[in-house]
Amino acid sequence: MLKATTSRSRQAAYLELIAHRYERGSLVITSNHPFSTWGSIFVDETMAVAAADRLIHHGYMFELKGESYRKKTAKAVTSAA
Repeated sequence: MLKATTSRSRQAAYLELIAHRYERGSLVITSNHPFSTWGSIFVDETMAVAAADRLIHHGYMFELKGESYRKKTAKAVTSAA
């Protein structure tokens, strides 16, 4: 299980940024965590839901699957050594 590691004030700042951009302009967010786990990552699940609601409303989600490029590169470097 993922632990909530971000402080409430930092999460409030993220939500404020998302709310400020909502229906005004583009916002690109990347994450190495599945969208379904955001509720457990945020300290306040209500903030996670509010952020997700604004991101999903007019947004597009792309989920990339496969081996991490960093892991693949690290394996190649280790093998060559």
